[in-house]
Amino acid sequence: MEVQEEVCLRYSGIEEERKNHMEEKINHPSYYGGKIECIDYIDAHNLGFSLGNAVKYITRAGRKSADAREDLKKAVWYLQHEIARLDKEAEGENHGKAEG
Repeated sequence: MEVQEEVCLRYSGIEEERKNHMEEKINHPSYYGGKIECIDYIDAHNLGFSLGNAVKYITRAGRKSADAREDLKKAVWYLQHEIARLDKEAEGENHGKAEG
């Protein structure tokens, strides 16, 4: 086997390993570990964007970084956003009843 061919084969193996590692970091990051994937829970319960993000941040709190507070504050923000959306939706329903 020529040296160039051997180098190419070794590089392709390294490249494949790097690609697999990147896919793992994207599809299954270690800080989302557990018996059930967070995305599967969100989808199974049709939580939508805001509630889904709240669950995501609660699930990874203290796993992605040592300080869980940042993720928990993000979860609270998404919960408050969902509450505000529901309040606005309820106001619209109540306003329609008052006119009807």
